[in-house]
Amino acid sequence: MTEKVSLLLGVHAHQPAGNFPEVVEKAHDLCYRPFLQTLHRYAGFRFALHASGPLLDTLFERYPDDMRLLREMVERGQVELFGAGDTEPVLAVIPERDRVTQIRALSDKIEREFGQRPDGAWLTERVWEATVVPALAGCDIRYVTVDDYHFLCAGKSEADLTGYFTTEEGGQPLDLFPISEPLRYRIPFAPAPEWLPISRASAIGVPARRRSTLTTSRSSASGRKRTSGCTARAGSTRSSAACSPPTASRRGRSVSSTPRTARAASSTCRRPRTSR
Repeated sequence: MTEKVSLLLGVHAHQPAGNFPEVVEKAHDLCYRPFLQTLHRYAGFRFALHASGPLLDTLFERYPDDMRLLREMVERGQVELFGAGDTEPVLAVIPERDRVTQIRALSDKIEREFGQRPDGAWLTERVWEATVVPALAGCDIRYVTVDDYHFLCAGKSEADLTGYFTTEEGGQPLDLFPISEPLRYRIPFAPAPEWLPISRASAIGVPARRRSTLTTSRSSASGRKRTSGCTARAGSTRSSAACSPPTASRRGRSVSSTPRTARAASSTCRRPRTSR
């Protein structure tokens, strides 16, 4: 039996407040509108979406028909909306009171416009620092996506990153989904037959050096279902991991040593870097 893999896909989109109208219009025509129109036709395709506060404000003001499509997808359970700081600040470098104000502002906006309050959050520029945990948890954010690089530097291997982890700061817990760098850099550029095997390999914990030899027909005697996640960026749109709400118990002062049941991956339209 071929082992099943669930791809956890999320999309991040941002335009700064006051950006040139022609820039926003081009991004909308080439990216936002076709993206929403295409996925609206596939109600069974589920994903997560984070759109920054300024971009949401612009889209509601200038493109209400597209926002109607997004609202319909949210209402039918196709889309999970991610929170963050409303104006896309890097949370780690602003005061705690401002973090809370920013996170609550976007969560309130999403709930007001879509009737859904975020459980997950996007970290601007994927900047992670443990000091942001209390603000996120205090605003009812249960999980975020974090580059797999942090886990590898902490001593984890690629094979360990097949689940999510739990951390805490000041007694406030937060679940962390590792973002797969191989998927984050391949999905925007590589055809599906090239990155699908990597997605499957990520979910079953195969080291990167062996991924190029895998095919989508890899079989497993157990037939257990695994999960793999991805975030993508297209033009002005990035993606962040689309995750089901974590259900495992939270414990541990730092990152838990036991991976949970889902993996998040992230892709970006920037060309792969030659070094970190």
